[in-house]
Amino acid sequence: MGKHCCKVGRVIADYGLEPPGHSTGNLDAYLVNKWKGAGEQEAVGYRQLSEWFNKRLLRRVYQRHGRSDIDLRIDSEYQTLSGDEIAPHRVEELLADLSADGIDGEQLQGEFVSKSTMARHLKGCLDGSKETPPTDSSSEWEQDQIEISKDILQDKIEESLRTLENKGKIAGASEADVMISITMTCPECPTRVSLADALDRGYVCEHIAPAED
Repeated sequence: MGKHCCKVGRVIADYGLEPPGHSTGNLDAYLVNKWKGAGEQEAVGYRQLSEWFNKRLLRRVYQRHGRSDIDLRIDSEYQTLSGDEIAPHRVEELLADLSADGIDGEQLQGEFVSKSTMARHLKGCLDGSKETPPTDSSSEWEQDQIEISKDILQDKIEESLRTLENKGKIAGASEADVMISITMTCPECPTRVSLADALDRGYVCEHIAPAED
């Protein structure tokens, strides 16, 4: 790992990332406080925290290269660089535009941290912990845990694919995009729904949905 605790620590050091101006302490302290909801802050999950961190990185790179870093641009271009369902030509156009400003967009994408990486940094490197959140319909901790599990699984799958490529089993395996989705099936009928759809409508299938009062 070298002189840095993990990828998050290295990115903070390499790019000189700092907390917002109104905060005291370093960025690690800010991340922990934001995660725990210390003071008057609302606690946030790993997904929100990693997204905030990545946008902070994006803003710093833009500032170093004299590129406009207004919030609207940061939000839009971060989504283009990090989104799973963005049309390839849109990504290519943005990478070309970044290159014109002297920014290596592909390298920048590689510097973004995932939810699982942020979780390991907080709990492993910084020895952070927080109380299990109370049952609350507005809480996103369950979805965060699912996303972290998917990230960990994806890391293991991609590692295995690289090994298969090295063994000559699957050519180009390491370059392929790996998509992991969660699908739920009704035990009473052939209905299949994605996790996102189930969350949107609040049930998997009418066969197993709670009866209305």
